[in-house]
Amino acid sequence: MRPIRWLTAVAGLLVAFALPTAASAQGGGPMKVVASFSILGDVTKMVGGDRIDLAVLVPPGADAHEWTPGPAEVATLAGARLFLVHGLGFEEWLADIRRKAKYKGRVATVTRGIKPIMVAAGSHSHGGGPAHAHGGKKEADPHLWNDPVRMQTYVGNIAAALAKADPANAAFYKANAAGVKAQFAELVAWGKAEIAAVPADKRRAITTHDDFGYMAQRFGFRLIEAQGAGNDEDVKAENLPVILAQVRGTKTKALFLKTLNDPALAAKLKEGGAVVGPRMYADTLSPPSGPAGNYPTMIRYSISQFKAAMLQN
Repeated sequence: MRPIRWLTAVAGLLVAFALPTAASAQGGGPMKVVASFSILGDVTKMVGGDRIDLAVLVPPGADAHEWTPGPAEVATLAGARLFLVHGLGFEEWLADIRRKAKYKGRVATVTRGIKPIMVAAGSHSHGGGPAHAHGGKKEADPHLWNDPVRMQTYVGNIAAALAKADPANAAFYKANAAGVKAQFAELVAWGKAEIAAVPADKRRAITTHDDFGYMAQRFGFRLIEAQGAGNDEDVKAENLPVILAQVRGTKTKALFLKTLNDPALAAKLKEGGAVVGPRMYADTLSPPSGPAGNYPTMIRYSISQFKAAMLQN
């Protein structure tokens, strides 16, 4: 009987060595995944954890609308098993980088199944130019990450894409996704409580940002389009009288200007009665040391800044 036991033990060891682990099934390491921009990359890492080797194409602080892929990013995509993209027209350079990388791997659009807000076509500026609406045509507002409720579906889509590309770790991705969704649900409850602390007649802000529509809708405040200054055009001295007239006319001190780059102009706006908000992170994370270094802190930062300014209305 002892020889039989010995043979059984050897057979067991041979089977153990023959079966691929989650890592070896991927060729000796975590699955290589590429995410298109910083916010998607951060949420993907929350779901994928140490089972993925993640690269992010558009880094924190960079404008994904204006970004152009270089040789390094092309090479990074060429070596990936899975490419996660936002969709809804946000990454206008997708076809270009896929062509240059000759990418044949999996591509997953993480906004699939999420109902977007429809806005006038051309009302969102891309490529650094001013926004111009085109007749009565409508298009999807791509900035839905500013709504943590919609982002729970986003998380599910990420987990499903990771599991499809890496079935051995499907349970891990599913469990992580459940935890992330719960965290985002807590974020929604926190945000609603913060905005509820602002009197209802003060829940409004003037802004040139066209990226916070989802946040305003979810948390219950109103955004007024700034007059006299374009979405992506630098605010100039000649814009100030129109902006300040709007501040006085609407009794809205809360003012968030996307391209206010001159401290002297900001000072004049404050002298005229406006409460000028700080830089906002609408479609990118900040560097890790900044106020919006990951997705949850980005949402908390934005809500906190809107709340503080609206309380001054």
